[in-house]
Formats: sequence, structure tokens, C-alpha cells
Amino acid sequence: MVLELDGIRSESPVLAARRELFSACQNGPMSLTRRTFISTLVGADISWFLACNRFLYNLRNRQVIVRFSTENTPPYRPRQNVLNALILAAGQGRRLWPYTSECPKCLLVVGPHTILKHQLLRLAAVGVTRVTIVAGYGLDAMREEASGAQIRGLSVQVIYNPFYAVADNLISLWAARAEMGTDFLVLNGDNVFHPDIPRFLLGPPASGCRLLIQRQSHYSDDDMKVCLDEDRLLQIGKDLPPRQTHATSIGMMRFSGTGAAALHQVLEEAVRGDEALGSFYLDCVQRLADAGTKVCCHDVGSLPCVDIDTPQDLQSVRSSLQIFEPDFGTDFGPDTIEPATLGGTMQGLA
Repeated sequence: MVLELDGIRSESPVLAARRELFSACQNGPMSLTRRTFISTLVGADISWFLACNRFLYNLRNRQVIVRFSTENTPPYRPRQNVLNALILAAGQGRRLWPYTSECPKCLLVVGPHTILKHQLLRLAAVGVTRVTIVAGYGLDAMREEASGAQIRGLSVQVIYNPFYAVADNLISLWAARAEMGTDFLVLNGDNVFHPDIPRFLLGPPASGCRLLIQRQSHYSDDDMKVCLDEDRLLQIGKDLPPRQTHATSIGMMRFSGTGAAALHQVLEEAVRGDEALGSFYLDCVQRLADAGTKVCCHDVGSLPCVDIDTPQDLQSVRSSLQIFEPDFGTDFGPDTIEPATLGGTMQGLA
């Protein structure tokens, strides 16, 4: 079955679309091509879609191909020029299980705050005024954390990526395309970083794309490696050979002016491909570089920055919290692994 999801905004086809999709899912894999229109990809209007276990089973087993059609999507109209940030935090964090069995990993606690609250405080400190969190797993807990953040000068909202269980973060970024604006940051929701790091994304040039990198003595298979020509990105990917690897991306970018418009265009192209579900948003960055857009890379030096993917990562951050939180001591050591309750949601802390 080939299912095409279209960005049309009219409300009239919704009920018919639901009936058609539900019928298709109940009938299992099909060779028939269906073109179905829905009011919007994200939000509660299609929460029923994820409830169809048969569809998700077929999707995971590649018996269903999902193509994202954008030909009827309204043209790109940038939001007002304020500094926004998009946090991609829809994933399940399976490598952290069982600690994330009932809790998104960005809601795990490190020191005085959750990972997400650390990020929000860092962003507000450098002038970000609006944050959009793309959530999927643990949606209700994410909304509760966002609503309770209460950071002066910072507006926080949560939007839903219904494909979080079967897609990488390209689809999360696409789900947030209406929130991009003319100047915005993008970061991963599992990143703990020194408060000075976001400042590398600020300042001139006023228009373009900026990627934060870090040079290391050794790169793991999981690192998002980069190949450079001075400060210009040539290639980015996990599979770059050692001789072409000059640094690793730390998962933070800024798009402004022409860079924001260029990203929007390549993003719409990327989600149309058959491989969209398995792609990272940094694939769009490679498309930008291939098309001649200059992606400037800034080295953050020795400032600490860690993606928390495993229990070992989490314990390492907790045992050296003072390097991430200069104003705090080590509140949680590596042996602190008891669950805690946040807003009524049971969470693993390691």
C-alpha cells in the first residue's frame, strides 16, 4: 500500500479521510495506491492514526510505504522576525530503557533540572524568546513539563509528531515547519551542554546556516561526522571515513534569512522521498551543502557537550555536573538511580 499524506489545510476531507485510512489499515497490506487528504499532519486530529496497531505493524515491516506529498501545502510565509528554537524530542530513547520505559529521556533529571529544563534555561539566557518542542513518546508528560517551565521572557509550546515510533528526526523537523520563522535554532532534545555553547550560534553573519562542531581525537560509529573546507561544510554523516572526518556535529544549528528559506525548500523535497522515515534532518543540511549553500561550522572547543543516549552517558553527566553547571555542585552522583515522580509521571533517573 502506498499512502500519500498531503498538506492541504481545508477541513472538509477529514472525516472521509479517516474512514478511508481506517478501512485501508484494517484490510492490511495493499497494492492499491490511495491518495488521501487530511487537514493537518500533526495534532490531535490524527491521534487515532497511531492507535491502528495493524498499520504500525505493517509500517515497521516495510509493507506500507508512506510518502509525504506537499504539492497542496500553502507557500512558505515566514513568521515575524524573533529568535525561535526548535527542540526535536519525539524519540523513545530505547537505549536508555528501562529508565525511559515510562518517561521521555529529555525529562530525566540531571542536577537541579530535567534535561529539557536545562535546555530551556540555556536558550532563554542567550535571547531565545519562543521554543517549540516536537514531541511524540510521552506526549502528556512533555506538555506538563513545558507548561510548568515558567521561564521569564520565554514562550514554550509542544507539537506532536505522530510518526515518532517509526521515523527519525527529519519528520520531526518537518512537523515543526510552520514554527520556523526567519531566524531559528535547532537542537536535539537529549543534549546537555555548557551555558556558553549557544552563544556560538549568535552574531554575524546575519543570514545563512551555522552548525556547531567539536574536534575530537577519536570518533565513534554513532558520531555525526563532518568533512570541512576551512569553516565550510562539505559532507556530514555517520559513515564518513576517518580520512575525511575533521570534527563531529554536536546537534545544534541556526538558520536565518536566506538560510531559513533554503532549509524550508530542501525539507519539503526531502520528505517526498521513499527514505524520508529513515532520515535525519541533517540529511537536509547535506542537501544544502550540495546545492552550494554555505553552511558555516563553528568549533566549540573544549566546552562540554554530551548527547545522552545510554545509562553510562547519563551517569557520566551526573558525576561531572559541575562542568555543565558552573553554579552548582554535583547534585546527582552515578549511584543515584532511584525513580522519581514528576507531575505524576514515573521517571527513571539513570
